[in-house]
Amino acid sequence: MTLILTLASRACVLQVSDRMVSSAQRPLYPASNKTVVFLARDGMLTMSFTGLARLGNVAADDWLARRLAGVADWGPPPTAWLMQRRLPQWLDVGRAVRRIAEELTRAFQHDVPPAWRSHPFEVAAAGWQWKVRGSRARPIVWSIARDASGTFRPISRFPRHHYGSGFYFLATPGNSTLTAAELADVVDQLSAGAALDAVRARQLFIDTIRLAASRLPRVVGPHCMSVSLYPPRGEVTFIPDEGLLERRPFPSPLDDPRLQTTFFIRPAALSDPREAAPADAAYTPWLVVGDDLVVSHTLVQGTTAPFIYSRGEFAFSVGGGAHQ
Repeated sequence: MTLILTLASRACVLQVSDRMVSSAQRPLYPASNKTVVFLARDGMLTMSFTGLARLGNVAADDWLARRLAGVADWGPPPTAWLMQRRLPQWLDVGRAVRRIAEELTRAFQHDVPPAWRSHPFEVAAAGWQWKVRGSRARPIVWSIARDASGTFRPISRFPRHHYGSGFYFLATPGNSTLTAAELADVVDQLSAGAALDAVRARQLFIDTIRLAASRLPRVVGPHCMSVSLYPPRGEVTFIPDEGLLERRPFPSPLDDPRLQTTFFIRPAALSDPREAAPADAAYTPWLVVGDDLVVSHTLVQGTTAPFIYSRGEFAFSVGGGAHQ
């Protein structure tokens, strides 16, 4: 069960989630991700899911990235970690959330095995939207979930014309291991100023997720992925639990000191069963940036310094944070 905490205010949009995929309290893909970051025609979004780890034979985060990009199958990429080519579509925010809802309905009808079709699945999306470039951006929050008929529907959670000092907080799923009093305490801390301070809010969300992980170990994970957005910048940070870190050598032949290798980029293997995260490394989520840049689920080993992916004035910093 993934726990996703989302904040939208005039100061920032922030989404923090754990990253564990499990079945019967057994972690399946410790290196998995639950997040896709998307630069739309008229906005920027972070989307995280909770529920089934795969839709058909595709990992759910990969599935979300394909639907946003309009690609049925990536095929062999130019390199193991970066795909750069003209994509068949570039959606605006409204079409993106509607497309995900429509495709999820279709996937649960045709691609998900019948025994799993009643399994919970929900997407929390948040970010910024503007009418034309340079116009005033507004924070947005959407949830995409099934109604009583089994149809996935996108629901806008943030008031459309709200430009004041308020904020919106969303915990997904709503029936997590956190109590109503604990969620109310999070809201109180946001109201006391954390909603206007991305650093404070991020630490609050990390602490809250790890509280849930302490109650449901091997179901909710202690490693976190944080996405903070404020146009035209985005900051994507992998934050591992310092108690679950281990040194990992570079793979041969890159471990040869004569090569003076400083870092190594590769796809993050879902077959890796270790719950401990590699020290001095960062996992990255899928990024779909406009219609010509896709960054796949990646492990950058040997450094936590951020990598910058950009399109025009927009830049996304992706890396590891201080161990917390």
